[in-house]
Amino acid sequence: MNTAFENVMREVGVGLGVGELVLEEGRALIGVDDVVVNVHYLEEPDQVLLYAEVAPLPEKGREALYAALLEGQSFFKDTAGATLSVSREISGIFLQILQPMRMLDAAAFLNLLEHFVHVVLYWRKVCAELTGEEAAPQTAAPEGLASMLRV
Repeated sequence: MNTAFENVMREVGVGLGVGELVLEEGRALIGVDDVVVNVHYLEEPDQVLLYAEVAPLPEKGREALYAALLEGQSFFKDTAGATLSVSREISGIFLQILQPMRMLDAAAFLNLLEHFVHVVLYWRKVCAELTGEEAAPQTAAPEGLASMLRV
């Protein structure tokens, strides 16, 4: 694993007031404002991937939801540079962003994390409004996502 990534994650844990983050094979989970952010260090491209579940995929009202997701994704209008996606396999809506490791120190990562969580919370609200369901806080990493990460 990359020493720079380990050092940044150590400083991020301190910056969040949680102490040292647990890293497992270049991966960490960070909980902020009821959002579990999955962090993966991708060694070969030397990049860091952040992703989080926005909301479960509803049984009804998908057409309006898909239209809102596409419109918000267009030119990253409502995603601050992140990408929205839908997984029918896991039945969820996700947000992810990829950043070059060379661009991230602890301060830059904390800034990225803050904006990323803000976008997740925004889309949770949008999804709840469109589906008529209350936005539920995420308390754990969604199952099955490890198999989704293919590099």
